[in-house]
Amino acid sequence: MKVAVSAVVGLALLIATAVSPALALESIDDLWPVDARSLGMGAARIASTGDPTSVWFNPAGLAWLQAATEGGKAGTLSAGYAYADIGEGYDAFHAYLAAPVGRPATAGWGAGFGTVPDVGSMYGAGFGARLGRAQGWSWGAALVRDTNDDAFNLVNLGVILGGVPVGQQQPGGSTLRLGATMVDLFEEAADTTINVGVALQGEGFIVELDVVDLTEEVSQQVNVGGELGLGKNSAGRIGSQDGDLTWGIGWRLGALTLDLVYANFLEGEIPTYGFTVSSGF
Repeated sequence: MKVAVSAVVGLALLIATAVSPALALESIDDLWPVDARSLGMGAARIASTGDPTSVWFNPAGLAWLQAATEGGKAGTLSAGYAYADIGEGYDAFHAYLAAPVGRPATAGWGAGFGTVPDVGSMYGAGFGARLGRAQGWSWGAALVRDTNDDAFNLVNLGVILGGVPVGQQQPGGSTLRLGATMVDLFEEAADTTINVGVALQGEGFIVELDVVDLTEEVSQQVNVGGELGLGKNSAGRIGSQDGDLTWGIGWRLGALTLDLVYANFLEGEIPTYGFTVSSGF
C-alpha cells in the first residue's frame, strides 16, 4: 500500500509539471479509438495495456487479456461514446472485441472500430503472443485503416517487457513494465514513428509515462497517467495527455464494467466527456 500511495503522489507531482497550454487534441481523429478508461489515464497505455484497446495502444498487450479469462469468459466486448464540445460539437463512437488464445492463454486477438459521423472512421485488427517462457514479455502486430479525407493504412508493431520486480518483493508486490511500438504508414515511409512507455504496476494501482513519436517524425506527445483502486469494484484515474488534464472513474456492476471520463483539452476550450461499457462473453 505504501508503494501505491508513493506512486500516486509521484504521479500527481508529475502531472502538475506536465500540464501546459499544449494542444493534445490535435485533430478529432484522436478521439476515434480511445476508450474512457484510457483517456482518463491520459492515454498512457503503451506499457500497461492488456485489454481489447491493445489493438490501438500496443498489440503486444493482446497476449495479456486477463480480464477476458475471468470467470471462464471466452472474450471481452466493449463499446462507448465521447463528445467533444468544438463548435457545434463532435460525436465519437468506438467498439472493441478481443479474446485470448490457448489454455492457459499465451496469446490473443482483437479488433476495434471508431467513427466520427461526417468526418471518417478507423478500424483495425491485431494479434499478440508471449515470448517463450519469459515472464511478462510479449510481441504483437496490428493493421489499421483510417478513412478520413487523408485516408491511409498503417501497421502497428509492439513489444512489452515486464515482470521486473521493484523493491522487496512480497505477495502482490510491484513490477516494472516497459512497452514500445513502431507505427509505419504504408503510403509515407518518412512517417514511421517510435513510441515508448514505462509503467509501475502493483496491487490496485498503475502509474505510466509514455513518449509518443520519440523521433519527432510527426508530432511528439508526452502522456502520463495512473489508476488507483478505490475499493473492490471501483477505481479512480487521472492523467495528462500532452499537457491537458484528464480524469475518470470506473465501476464493476455485476457482469458489466462502466467507465466515465472528462478531458480538459486546450485549457478548457474543448471539454470532452465520454463513457465505455464492457463485458465478458
